[in-house]
Amino acid sequence: MSSTVGNDRAGNGGVRFRRHGEGDLAVVFLHGFPDDRHTWDALIPVLTTPGVERVTIGLTGSTDRTAATGPPDRDRFAADVGSVVDALGKRFVVVGRRLGATVAERVAGERPGRAAGLVLVHPPGERSVRFEGPTLVVHDDDAFAGHLDDFLTDVRPSDRRPPSETASPQGWREAFATRSPDAFAMAFAADVVLEASALTRPVEGRDRVKSVMGAASAVYESLVFTRQTVDGPRTYLEWEATAFGGTRLEGVTILTEDEQGLIVRAAIHHRPLGALLRFSAALRDRLDGVVGPEHFHQG
Repeated sequence: MSSTVGNDRAGNGGVRFRRHGEGDLAVVFLHGFPDDRHTWDALIPVLTTPGVERVTIGLTGSTDRTAATGPPDRDRFAADVGSVVDALGKRFVVVGRRLGATVAERVAGERPGRAAGLVLVHPPGERSVRFEGPTLVVHDDDAFAGHLDDFLTDVRPSDRRPPSETASPQGWREAFATRSPDAFAMAFAADVVLEASALTRPVEGRDRVKSVMGAASAVYESLVFTRQTVDGPRTYLEWEATAFGGTRLEGVTILTEDEQGLIVRAAIHHRPLGALLRFSAALRDRLDGVVGPEHFHQG
C-alpha cells in the first residue's frame, strides 16, 4: 500500500496529518488521550478494504503536537479535524477512540452531506452532535480490523458484493437514519413478514410492514447498530437504542433475503421486558387505524 506522508497541513493552525494509500473514500482516525496518532499504526496496514485512503491526525496537546497553540478543548479538536476533512475534499468515515469518539461524532454530524459513516471505539458516556448516518460502536478491540473492513465495505456503494452482504442491511440502516416508511419499503419484498417481540402476531405485506417500521423508527430517540454478521441469506444486526426520555433498549434484528436481495422476513427482538412493553404500547397508539390493536401487547 502506498503512503503519502510528510508536511500535509490544513486550516489556519496548520494541522498536520498523515495520509496512507489512495481512494475515493477517506477514513480519518482520531486518537484518545493520552495517546497520539501513532495509536493506529498497527491497525492501518492490516485493513483490506480497497479504494480507501487512511488519514491519521495528531490532536492539539498530544505528544506529536505539544507545541500547538490554543486551548486543547473539544471545540479546538473539532475545528482541527474539520479543517482536515474539508481539505481532503472527498466523502469520509471518521473513526474516534475514547475522547476522540465525541470529536468524531461532532465532525460527522456537522457534515451530513459528506460523512459516509461514523465509528466510535470505547466512546465515553456523553454524546455530542448526533450523527444520523451509518454508525458502528465498538467496545471490544478483538477483531476490530475485521469489523471496520466490513463497515467500510457497506458504506462504499462502488464495492459490489452479493446482495445478501450489503444491499438490504445497508438500506435497513439508512431507513432508520431517515425515519422514512418509504425508505423501508425499498428494501422489502411485496410479501415481507415482520415478526417482533413487540408484536403478538406477525404483520404481513410491504405496505403494512413499512408503516410499522416507520412508526418504530419515530419512537427511538437514538439507535446505533453495533455489530453485524452474515450467514447465507440471513443478516444479524445487534443494536442499542434509547426512547421515552432516555430509556435504554437493546436487541437483535434478523433479516432474511430472497435471491434478489429483498427482505422477505424481519425478526426484531427487544429487551428489557419493561421497555419492550412500553414500546409495543407506543406502536399500538401510533398505528391506530393502520394496524389492528390485536397485534400489540395489552395493558
